[in-house]
Amino acid sequence: MKITAFLKTPLFTLDTEKPHAPLGAVVLVGQQIERGDGGITLRVDSFYDAKGRPLKGAPVTLFVPLAKIDNVLHHEV
Repeated sequence: MKITAFLKTPLFTLDTEKPHAPLGAVVLVGQQIERGDGGITLRVDSFYDAKGRPLKGAPVTLFVPLAKIDNVLHHEV
């Protein structure tokens, strides 16, 4: 299922040459792989900052804790 996850705070990543996610990412768009008691596993295809601007980042699979998520939009198929 395709979803957009809106985070309460940006993803934490180290400021290195190849971070696992772009700095300042607070909106994640991708496919929900699994929903567990503590969070969701998401195959992220697109990242956006707090103003909705796209950020450059390679697709990645992330576990996002529910405590980090403000809300999730489920896209209609």
